[in-house]
Amino acid sequence: MTLNEFVQANDGKFLDFDGVYGNQCVDLVKYWEQNIGAPITHGNAIDYKENWQLGGYVWVDNTPTGVPRAGDIVVWSIKPNGHVAIFLSGDTNSFDSFDQNWPVGSPCHFQHHSYTNVSGWLHPMVLDPSLDLAPAEPTPTPVPEPTPPPLPQPEPVTPPPVDVPPLDTIHVPVTEPKAPVFSASVWDTIMVIIIFVIVGIVIGVLLVHK
Repeated sequence: MTLNEFVQANDGKFLDFDGVYGNQCVDLVKYWEQNIGAPITHGNAIDYKENWQLGGYVWVDNTPTGVPRAGDIVVWSIKPNGHVAIFLSGDTNSFDSFDQNWPVGSPCHFQHHSYTNVSGWLHPMVLDPSLDLAPAEPTPTPVPEPTPPPLPQPEPVTPPPVDVPPLDTIHVPVTEPKAPVFSASVWDTIMVIIIFVIVGIVIGVLLVHK
């Protein structure tokens, strides 16, 4: 049966799934689980969060922005035993569900609720096998590597100023050419004497060999 058919078929009835403790809220929920082929839950209503361990369920915490899906099992944390009901429709402020034993002793019926004392809900995966509402593992925040401090930059060295005199004040000494040691006439005389000496030597050699 669809959810609407299940509600219409059981509205106004007292349901006792296990024959223990009379018509409790959990009895209605177990008939719904049997109808859709989900694992049969157990325990008091206040402990229904732990039934996700049966497999086939996803536990969803109640948050300000969360809204159950049609057919989800809403769980109240009211002490001592809590309460469960089948979610029908609603928004983030309030919702309608199919309840039994709320108020105590009442048969299966439509009930309007706020989210007060709702701890969360079990989502039967058989209703939507492709849906995964399991809390994602927190993604570790990458730790940025420390940025090494900038290397100190050497301060620029400014050479000391050099005083350069203006061009018009630079005096370049001019070297005057030295006068030759001997004048041209003296050299001529020396050359004549050398020639005579050479000629005399030659003549002397020739006379000796005669």
